[in-house]
Amino acid sequence: MKKGFTLIELLAIIIILAIIAGIAVPIVLNIVEDSRKSASKSAAGMVLSATHTYYYTEVFRNSDDFTAYSCMISNKTGCPEILLQGDRPDTAVINIAEDGNINGSVTFGKYTYWYCDNSLSEVDCGSIKTALQIGYTNDLSNNNCTTVKCALDELFEELN
Repeated sequence: MKKGFTLIELLAIIIILAIIAGIAVPIVLNIVEDSRKSASKSAAGMVLSATHTYYYTEVFRNSDDFTAYSCMISNKTGCPEILLQGDRPDTAVINIAEDGNINGSVTFGKYTYWYCDNSLSEVDCGSIKTALQIGYTNDLSNNNCTTVKCALDELFEELN
């Protein structure tokens, strides 16, 4: 008697492995995507922290006299005054008001985060986010941040 597997048994094993792979691959891909999103949000928080550090350093250096500051990062370059450690954002617009209020936006890959009145929030802006964030970030400093963000969200809904 010969020992081994028949063709039917081998096919059954291959089908079972394909079903397991079909279930496991999407789960693993979701875990990878969630970790990328988490890493980009953490990096956005680090940019906000570095911006706060810049503000307080300037206030200390200039005896509580701070002039409003704005800068833009494009293609991972810009804002040399703000010392960023780790991943630099693809694009960012940062505005610091005289009272230390930070508004702006930062993009890592496909994730954009907004700084509204010193807090971090996520905005899904689609593919046109980078072009629009530059113009609207200046409005964030001059107006109520939440109002401008809501108006921007409505604009994106109309365009999509």
